[in-house]
Amino acid sequence: MGARPVVERIAHLREPWVLNIDADATIESIDRHAVKLFERGAPEIGEWVQRILGHWRRQRSWFNLTVDVVARAGDDDLNRVIIASADCIRRATFAFLDIDFGADPPMPDDPSYGLLLAVGEIFTTHRDQNPLRMQLDSVGGLAAAPEHNPWVAALIDQELVIYRRLYRVFFQLLEHAGMFADREDDREFFYTPDEVDRQTR
Repeated sequence: MGARPVVERIAHLREPWVLNIDADATIESIDRHAVKLFERGAPEIGEWVQRILGHWRRQRSWFNLTVDVVARAGDDDLNRVIIASADCIRRATFAFLDIDFGADPPMPDDPSYGLLLAVGEIFTTHRDQNPLRMQLDSVGGLAAAPEHNPWVAALIDQELVIYRRLYRVFFQLLEHAGMFADREDDREFFYTPDEVDRQTR
């Protein structure tokens, strides 16, 4: 049950010269779009989005903690650390499912184009992040195979749970902002949250 190649791949992807739209990059990009909501007359929506990002960042802190712990583990302890790290991630994931994001924030009666654009950018930025499974595609052997590495399986499941839940949240924000109010036909260009729930990324 190896994990060294996985750690090395993640370390490589963290290098500043590597273009990788991972969860951390996605969070920071969404945060910048949330700031636009403060500037465009919808501070309650901006605060609500930033609170959600805070929960996502805490999940990432568990991700990064286990990466660092696995990286420091000696050969004799590696299997034990992998199993413990998988358990840690699964507990964090279950906790995320229990978080109450609260009611939809109030929306201006006549949302401006700039507000709708910021909400759309939040949705598409989240939607288009690079999945961890794809980031690990170049790792050889069985180290990155979730069926052989419980830690990798837990990390992929964590990402999938977060992705599905936030896709639903940000899609509903699009609806709440009136994105489809006058353009119902535009819905066909988007997967519904239920469709995303049925997909395997």
